[in-house]
Amino acid sequence: MLRVKPNRSTATLVLACSLIGCASLPPGSTRDPRDHIERFNRSTFRFNTALDHAVLRPVARGYVKVTPRPVRTGVTNFFGNLGYTKTIGNDIFQGHPLDFGSDVARLVVNTTVGIGGVFDPATRFGLEKHDRDFGQTLGKWGEINARANMLPFDRAIDTAYDPYALVRNVWFQRRDHKVHGDAGPDDKAADTDHQSPDPDDR
Repeated sequence: MLRVKPNRSTATLVLACSLIGCASLPPGSTRDPRDHIERFNRSTFRFNTALDHAVLRPVARGYVKVTPRPVRTGVTNFFGNLGYTKTIGNDIFQGHPLDFGSDVARLVVNTTVGIGGVFDPATRFGLEKHDRDFGQTLGKWGEINARANMLPFDRAIDTAYDPYALVRNVWFQRRDHKVHGDAGPDDKAADTDHQSPDPDDR
């Protein structure tokens, strides 16, 4: 009789299949047309949540306990200043020349007067911070510090009837705000009217 010795690849495949099997929608829920690959996204969300609860959340909680708030604020400012060049680049690509000048000044002030960005004197000088940066990778401590900043939201997510749907809706709202800014409902409705129909609705 041929016996197959399980290996890491087999275990990974089994885990992936089991996650896909658990990716059904909660009873009474309806599919969100904006989420075209919801089953796959739910599987990924389950895996990331398990990893977060096992590793990232405990490390973040320990980080908060041993690190005073002013130090955590300095770390947040440092990594935010480090990645601000991407925001400056996005100012150009999105056609915001005034924000580009303001953000360059903000970077210079915080890098010099703010000692590498640890402090944030630019805000006190009236240089508004903009957020046009997607997918920053800030290194080991920047990941942990970002997770620590999300700890206040853990209870709301953990107690939600559908945690995935809650996180997804928050993400869509944040993305909508970053795209449309403070545009009124009429402006957003006009944008929606010009969107192509959902292929699944045809």
